[in-house]
Order: sequence, then C-alpha cells, then structure tokens
Amino acid sequence: ARLEPFASSIIEQFAGRRVVGLWLPIVIIAAYFTVIWLFIRRSKGRAVAEIRWIGVCATAIAFTGTSYALVLASSPTTTSDVFDIWIARGTSPSHSLAVADYLSMLPATRGESTVHVKNRQVQVVPTPEPGATVVDSSVHYQGPSVRYQAEKARIRTLALDGQVALPGLSARATARPDALVVELENQSSYDLDNAFFKLGRRVVPVGPLARHERKSIDIGPATGPDVVDRYESDQILDSAGRLRHTILRTLFVDPSLQSDEEFLTKSYRGAEQGTSSDSLFAGWINRSLLDVSWSQPEGATTSRALGLVAIEPEWEFGESRFLVPRGGMTMRLPERGVMQFYFGRSAFRGDQPASSSLGIEFVVPPWAQPAEIEQATLFLKFSAQAYRLVVNLGNERLSLPEVPSGRFPLPASALASRDPRAIKFQLVVEPTTEFADKRVRQGHRWTLREFEVECLCRRLPKEDD
Repeated sequence: ARLEPFASSIIEQFAGRRVVGLWLPIVIIAAYFTVIWLFIRRSKGRAVAEIRWIGVCATAIAFTGTSYALVLASSPTTTSDVFDIWIARGTSPSHSLAVADYLSMLPATRGESTVHVKNRQVQVVPTPEPGATVVDSSVHYQGPSVRYQAEKARIRTLALDGQVALPGLSARATARPDALVVELENQSSYDLDNAFFKLGRRVVPVGPLARHERKSIDIGPATGPDVVDRYESDQILDSAGRLRHTILRTLFVDPSLQSDEEFLTKSYRGAEQGTSSDSLFAGWINRSLLDVSWSQPEGATTSRALGLVAIEPEWEFGESRFLVPRGGMTMRLPERGVMQFYFGRSAFRGDQPASSSLGIEFVVPPWAQPAEIEQATLFLKFSAQAYRLVVNLGNERLSLPEVPSGRFPLPASALASRDPRAIKFQLVVEPTTEFADKRVRQGHRWTLREFEVECLCRRLPKEDD
C-alpha cells in the first residue's frame, strides 16, 4: 500500500503553505496610492514639474523598503519542520506490520543535515527527486542513516519501507446466519481516530477506538436500497478530514468522486484498486511508528505525523450457515470489454450501448471458503432515459423493470443450475425503442451506480477433514 504517484501532493497538503495574510498587501497598496495622490495634489502649481516626479520616485523607494520590512515582521517564525505520513498493514493477531513511510523535512537553514532511522528492519527506498543532493547514505546496525544537503524552506522526502511491531491491535469477525459480528480491541499504546471496517467494497464507520477500548459492530442483511457506506460519520470535513480522504482516495477507488472521463484503465493501479474485495479494519494515528532523529544545524524543530494502520481480521463461524453481507462477495470482471464502462467498486457508466454482454461474477470470498451459495439477493441502481438494462443469470433472464432499482431476490431455479460457489451475470445495456436512432440518443448516458449481491452460504467440509 503506497501513495505513489500522489505522494508529493499529499505531503504538500499535509505541510500546508505558510504565507502572509491577504490584509497586508491590500493595506500597503492602498496606502501607497493614497500618499501618491496627496503628493501630486499638493504639488500642483509648482513651476518645476521634474521636482514633482523626483518626489514620486523617492516616495516609491521609501514604500518599497517599508513594505519589505513589514513582510519580514509579519511572516511566521521560521522553524525546521518534520512531516511523517505512513501506511502500515498486517494481519490480526500478528504484531508485525509492513510499513511504507514518507518522512519529509522542511529545513529552516541551508546546510548539511542527517536523518537517523533507529529501526533495524526499515530501509530507504530510492526515489528520484530533482535538485536533491545526497551527500552520503549508509546502513548501520540500528538502522539507515542519510546525510544530505538541505535547502532553506524546501521539502526533502525520504521513502522508507520495512517491518515494524505494533502489539495489541486485533480484529475478529464471526460469520453468523443473521449477521457478521466484528469485535475490535485496541491494547496498543496509540489512540485510533476515525476508524472504519472495510467489508469488500462496502465501508462501515467505527469512530474513535482509544487505548484499552473494545468495540463490536454488527453488519446485518441489507433491507433497503441504501446502506451506510462511508469512512467517517461526520458529513462536514475540516482540513485534517480532507487530507484523510485524499489518502483514502489514493488507496481505494471511490466512483462517486470520479468524473465520466476518469477511466480506471488509464489510472495508476486503477483496475486493481477498483475491484479490490479485501476486508480489513483500519484507523488513523497522529504519531510516528518509526524512531527517527534529525540533526539540523540550528533553529527549533517541530514534528507532525499522520498514519493509517490496517489489519486483516481473523475469521470464525458461529454455525454452518452464514451471511455474506452486501458488498462482501469477491467481484470479478472476466471480460476485457467491461472495463471501458467500469468506474470502481460496483459502479458502471457509459454513453453508448454495450457492444456485447457485460460479464460480472461474484465468488465466495477466500475467508469463507470452502462454501456454497444457498440464497442470494441482487441490489442494483440503474438510471437512464435512453437505455434499458437486461440482466441474465445463466440461461435465465431475470424479471426486472426496464429501469430497475432496488432489491431483487434471485430465483432458486437459476441458483441451482450453476456453480454453487459463484454467481455469474451477463448484463446487456441497449437503447429503448424511442432512442433506437444513434442521432436521437446522442448526449444521453446510462449509470449503474450499484450492482451487488448478498448471499446466505453454507460451509463445506475441507478436503483434509
């Protein structure tokens, strides 16, 4: 889990811009024009016009010096800043996490600086940075050390990869016939903020999980077209919340924030992130996981950190029959033609009919295997004016409205005649009779905001049982 190629913009957003307030240049410009106007008004009637313009130039020079002095006096105090953004991922109940760390320094002065990382299982990842001057890089018993030439007020970033220990954080999910129960426990030395549980392509907000705190969430069957699906409960985000969402959007595709021109096939890791069906528990920590020291020639140093820790849960089964809630099945897109309409998660959009049927498969997730599907419900949200949607399950066409939206139980006959571990759909998007002419439907789009299933499964004996 890395932030490339957006690491630089995320670091810049985290660091912020220290600038003088807008009031200062406005006051200076207004005062400048006022003095010039008074000077010209008072100098009317004098015989020598050159004296008037000599005075104007002298006034301009004086104001320039005064403006520069005011800018220096009102500028923020110059300090050396360290910004640490990191992503760590592991598996419960293991204490070892794989970490990708972006350590950025904003020096207050020019000169040589040295960064010491006192974590033995962390190494520096080479990243080309124009204008950066690395003097020396070495690896000691305690960890890597990098000496470089610092430029005043210019960010230098080191990318670090490795393993760190974070004991005390655990997540256990129990699959039952009526719900998926997730038990979370934080016995670490860190407080988790804005935690969430990601079940496949669905996100459930958890909120803060302080040290020595436990929480339990139940993810039951979906009863309507809308379910809770967001990272945080708060709808209004501050600057820190916007930064968190920027990082999450880099790691996980959100089709609701993508324009019709942002095809996943053209974006970095787009298809991989879009179809991701992994389940994990994650939360934010406002401290660094690494033990880092930074030698700066002079001046005070401030430090800020923000990291996302994510762990895959342990899985248990209360009974032989269990629920895989909406969004939890593994989704596959076996045909390449469907990618031109795919925008992440289970969202599809287009401005033309599909030249062939769109294949979408839902498979029992790895944590639930071996198992077979006994019952299934389809959830879809289709909207269009010039198009209609046809959904085929195997050789059977589902009885759906022309513009379907809502919850539709799948017929047992169609489920019984196919692979018991997967549900394979074939979707056809075609123009309606009124818009059969291509010129008439020009400019019309169709949107499939969701195409998901929820299944009741039954465990099968393992081969070695």
